[in-house]
Amino acid sequence: MIHIIRKEQEALSGVVRRFVQRVQASGILKEAKGKRHFLKPLNKNARRVAALNREKMREHYGKLRKMGRVK
Repeated sequence: MIHIIRKEQEALSGVVRRFVQRVQASGILKEAKGKRHFLKPLNKNARRVAALNREKMREHYGKLRKMGRVK
C-alpha cells in the first residue's frame, strides 16, 4: 500500500503527482493491467465441447456456401 502525506502549503495537484509517480515506480499499475484480461484455462470437457461446436459450425457454413447463401 502506498502512503502519501501532504506537506504544509503543498497543492493538491502536487500530492496527486507524487502519488502517481510512486504508483508507477512500484509497478502496481503494470501488474494490475497485466492481470486484467486473464482467463482461466478451460477444463478438458469444455475444450471438447468447444471443438465439437467449431466443427458443427464449419459443416453448417460449408453447406450454406454450397447453396450459395454465404460467400
